[in-house]
Amino acid sequence: MSDSSPVSQTAPPRLHFRVPPEPSHLLRARDRIRDYLRQYCAERQVINDVVLCIEEAATNAVRHSGSEQDIEMSLRFKDGDLVAEVRDWGRGFDVAGFDREALPDVSSEHGRGLFLISRLCDGMELWRDGGLEVRMVKKAVEPREAVAPRSGLSGLRAPG
Repeated sequence: MSDSSPVSQTAPPRLHFRVPPEPSHLLRARDRIRDYLRQYCAERQVINDVVLCIEEAATNAVRHSGSEQDIEMSLRFKDGDLVAEVRDWGRGFDVAGFDREALPDVSSEHGRGLFLISRLCDGMELWRDGGLEVRMVKKAVEPREAVAPRSGLSGLRAPG
């Protein structure tokens, strides 16, 4: 018996863009990521988790990298997974020293971003190579056929 719902045989296009390492640019980046995910992902919780994780990684880059070069962000569907990457060109940190199991100090003003990412994603990898790359994976997220974004103009009539 076959399922009658349309299933895309090709993966959605990869979303890839750069933003200046300034807090004022992160809001628009978050909106762009959310728009992409709403178009290709049906699961609201996955969308919320991935947006939060990318925002945390990008905020870390803005606050700690020290680089003036743009931060790179990308999203793609690959082999049934949703893969998100955030890369900066700053000083990074000792990625081997990050303990995924250690609870962050709740009284500290920082230090919770990577912990949150490691808990909300099915996989997280850190690379330090001329900066820091954070790769996050949500497993078993099949893309859906693209949904046209809502414009808010559908109820307007043309003059005449």
